[in-house]
Amino acid sequence: MSFSTAKQNLTNHIALVLDASYSMQHLQDKVIQVTDRLVAAWAKDSVDKEQETRVTVYTFADTPRCDIWDMDVMRLPSMKSLYSVRGNTALIDATTLALNDGELITEKYSDHAFLAIILTDGEENCSKGTGTKPVYGRTPREVLIQQMGLRLAGLKDNRTVAVLVPNDQGYREAKQYGFSNIAMWDATFERGL
Repeated sequence: MSFSTAKQNLTNHIALVLDASYSMQHLQDKVIQVTDRLVAAWAKDSVDKEQETRVTVYTFADTPRCDIWDMDVMRLPSMKSLYSVRGNTALIDATTLALNDGELITEKYSDHAFLAIILTDGEENCSKGTGTKPVYGRTPREVLIQQMGLRLAGLKDNRTVAVLVPNDQGYREAKQYGFSNIAMWDATFERGL
């Protein structure tokens, strides 16, 4: 009896992590435009490159929530139906949730790549962390920043995290949290992403 192995298709898993805090209110329409354009580009690439692309969408304010789980990019609805601002900014908690959830996806039969894209203004102000313990002489925020930096530095080779921020202040904040793939975003077609 011989066993054959299945063709190893390429599967991209993208976690789209959207800051839905009140500080993003003036950017709400742009967030929807930018994310809808990203999804359209991923759908085109999925067809052109003959790769499967699956998207998970998180929105976060005081707490992160998963709005869409691992859906085929061709079936993803507009962010207009999902995105609305509602509270403070739990950036680190949302990033941690997306990374933890991504580890639950099996990689057994396929060549898998994982990308988490965080769209934020970078103004973290309410993450609670998981298992964060006070450290003598350090604030809880400093501990969270260190934990996030360690988590990002320890990712497997097939996992990438990118953060998109709207301005220089957001860039500085993201850098402080340990993000290394940082870009500024704009919703206009001419400048794009």
